[in-house]
Amino acid sequence: MNKIIAERSIELDLLLQDENLPRAMNRLLDFVQDFSTNPQFVSDALQISTDQRQLAREIEEQSLVDYQEIDQKNQQIAQRIADLKQKIMEVYQLAIQMHAQNTREYEAANVPAADASFVPTKDAEALPPIMECYGLTKMYRKSGFSLSSIDLQLRLGEITGVVGENGNGKTTLFKVITGNLQHDSGKIGFPLLQRAKHAHGVNWIEVKSEIAYVEQELPSWYGTLKQNIQLELTQHGITGSHNERDTAYILERLGLTEHAQKKWSELSGGYKLRFALAKALVWKPKLLVIDEPLANLDVRSQRIVLNDMKDLAKSAKNPISIIISSQHLHEIESIADNLVFLHQGQMKFSGEKENIGSDRQHNFFELSCKLDKQALDGLLTGLPITEIEHNGLSYVITGTKELEGQKILQALLHQNVEIEYFRNISNSAKRLFL
Repeated sequence: MNKIIAERSIELDLLLQDENLPRAMNRLLDFVQDFSTNPQFVSDALQISTDQRQLAREIEEQSLVDYQEIDQKNQQIAQRIADLKQKIMEVYQLAIQMHAQNTREYEAANVPAADASFVPTKDAEALPPIMECYGLTKMYRKSGFSLSSIDLQLRLGEITGVVGENGNGKTTLFKVITGNLQHDSGKIGFPLLQRAKHAHGVNWIEVKSEIAYVEQELPSWYGTLKQNIQLELTQHGITGSHNERDTAYILERLGLTEHAQKKWSELSGGYKLRFALAKALVWKPKLLVIDEPLANLDVRSQRIVLNDMKDLAKSAKNPISIIISSQHLHEIESIADNLVFLHQGQMKFSGEKENIGSDRQHNFFELSCKLDKQALDGLLTGLPITEIEHNGLSYVITGTKELEGQKILQALLHQNVEIEYFRNISNSAKRLFL
């Protein structure tokens, strides 16, 4: 059996074991999209999701307070999720077998085999990049600011986080990538999006048809949320029953079904962003460029949005490349495969996030406590620390590579110091800001 579907099946089983029904429900919706073309399975998944949300609402509003009844209904929904997953796997396995048999028979007859479009056959890593640029430069002559010598590759199924302080080139980079700003020098190409060479290098009409761009300042819209999603699909040639089905799916998947008839002015900031994501993702672009999406979200909304982006980027059937900017470093690191750090328009780091700090000579730790610097220095005497600084919010402790976080914590806890926050940032993008 296909390794991907087996791994996703195990993921669903573990979520059900942990009784994490909301997360399991989202992953079931993804499961149906990735491994089935049966409209009845999609309809069944949407109905289970509707019932799960209704149950969660009744519990939250305390209209359902009988613990035994709540447990029974949760178990019923969990069983429905497991049953539908099993049906999808059985049909998928049969399709794999039939596709393999047809391929052998048609190859013997020297004619093309029938299409099994919902069977993932290509590893995204084996494909050329979605976007690649080398020596990319853009200068603003009035201000003197320039984005300089940017080398970057974006690939299907990967999330690239772009971090840096405001005014350091993140939005400029995004506008160049999306064709909304002309670069001055360097090269940019879209090997996976552009099917043929073009006289001017990039055929932006063709390339832009595969790129979704969510800007930091979200534009308002007229009509209802659902009408705008349907319009977006229509503009991409998706009409009729397919339009209805895809609209229902994305609204349910991003938790917007209950808000489908609302207008712009009736939505909170978090739901406006979810709508922008729904509008960007519903037509299945190959590249999503999203600028500072976490800026106005609370912690819970940030977590939901980030999980959704990670799940949808890794889709087995329709993987996408996502490039996202943010100053929420810890949150972006939690989902990104690659990180880019921009400082004054220069690319100071670009690569897999695990490689941050791989060549470092020191270890770095963040600490928040009520001690003043002199008292902290005294308690940590004897440890291989080279510097302690306060950045206005917390202490940054720098030491040799022999300095361990556990030793710092032991020294402080031994003196009954109340620690408010502690984190090893030696391999975090945060140390790039030091």
